[in-house]
Amino acid sequence: MTFGLLNCPKDSSILGKIASFIGDNKQQLAMEVAQGRGEHLAALIEMYGVTDQQAAISALKASHTEIFSQASAADIEAQMEKALNIDLS
Repeated sequence: MTFGLLNCPKDSSILGKIASFIGDNKQQLAMEVAQGRGEHLAALIEMYGVTDQQAAISALKASHTEIFSQASAADIEAQMEKALNIDLS
């Protein structure tokens, strides 16, 4: 898996990489978060640096509607950070 970062400059921040990944994989992520499993979801959680994958999946799944009702990748990312209770800014 390439994390969908082919168009991301090497020196991009983690926020830029996550936003690119979300933008490139929005539909797949929405489906995998709803299901609570999948390669894209696992990759995203790894990118966020979350160690408790199951807790992260549960938090994202519980906030699925709020997260994926957002239009932009940046807004989706912000809702994910809120659900995961992390701040990467």
